[in-house]
Amino acid sequence: MQYETGPLAPDATARAIGPWVRARLARMHAQPSPRVALRAAEWTADDGEPVREWLLAPDAATCDQIEAEVQQWALRLGLYRPEAQTALAEGPCTMLAAVVMPDAPLDRIRLTSMYWTLIIAFDDQVVEAGQSPEPYLEAVPELLLGRRDPDVADPFEVGFAEVGAGIRELKDGEALLPEFAFWVAESIATYVGEWERARDGRLPTLDEHLHDAVANSHIVPGMLLQRLEPGLTAPGEPLPGELEHLARLVTRIARLENDLLSYAKDERDGAVNVCWILAEELGIQPMHAIPSVLAMIRTLRAEVDELLASNTAGKQAETIADWVDACYGWFLTVARYGAAAAAAAAAKRS
Repeated sequence: MQYETGPLAPDATARAIGPWVRARLARMHAQPSPRVALRAAEWTADDGEPVREWLLAPDAATCDQIEAEVQQWALRLGLYRPEAQTALAEGPCTMLAAVVMPDAPLDRIRLTSMYWTLIIAFDDQVVEAGQSPEPYLEAVPELLLGRRDPDVADPFEVGFAEVGAGIRELKDGEALLPEFAFWVAESIATYVGEWERARDGRLPTLDEHLHDAVANSHIVPGMLLQRLEPGLTAPGEPLPGELEHLARLVTRIARLENDLLSYAKDERDGAVNVCWILAEELGIQPMHAIPSVLAMIRTLRAEVDELLASNTAGKQAETIADWVDACYGWFLTVARYGAAAAAAAAAKRS
């Protein structure tokens, strides 16, 4: 297929394709979950079609308070220096925790936000900085489980130890920790693979990328903390196989939507993105892989819908599926991924 003009033309820029991608993702989220706190943001695409996106809309006062506490915690640990904390402000995690756990006590929302803030800093400052994450592979589960003391000179070790201690203080948190530690270790194992591939100058295959998405999207630890809610499968109890499959589908949808919405950021930072992977495998330009990625998302979403229609677990299945809209809303709301709020998009077109 040739793209002589338009957002996928050979001379198109990452910035130019952003609105085109967002308009198509918005159509997939035309009827978001009513259980997720979202607010509509509308703008007009270049073809004159109206676009309605969805931004996260949790209780602002509560989120601001917890986010301030989490940021102070990150600064106290030394995850970020006071003069270099742009990344900390660009990706506030509390709002996502608040919308996926609307009835959770504040300490659980705070801990979830702490974990995501910590693992994002780890990705930014260890993995993407070119350092091997392998030394943390064995240490982090032990730190989370309280089986070893952290190196006080290492802010990441201290952070993981404090997150683990905080989870143990939650009601039923002790039962949660073994599986939580397993999934955090799985995420670090994917980072080790990413570091090794970068060292060898190769991209992951598409299968590797989608496999790793289950762990390195960091959604599963959030799902585990969410399961402390009454009426959901309790921590320590296995999920039915179809719900485990549903969770995997959700993480892969989030990974692919993140890749599309962070196309410009990843191009700038040199991060791995599914578009680069498909471009190499198919011998095409990265932006020409975008329609294929959109088709993959549609296929995965259809499978989610099919599972929801046939699933008898009710609330648990809906709770897992709600992460699709929640993550999409978070990607659009925060500055980290370069998906500017709709008001900014509208201003550019005025």
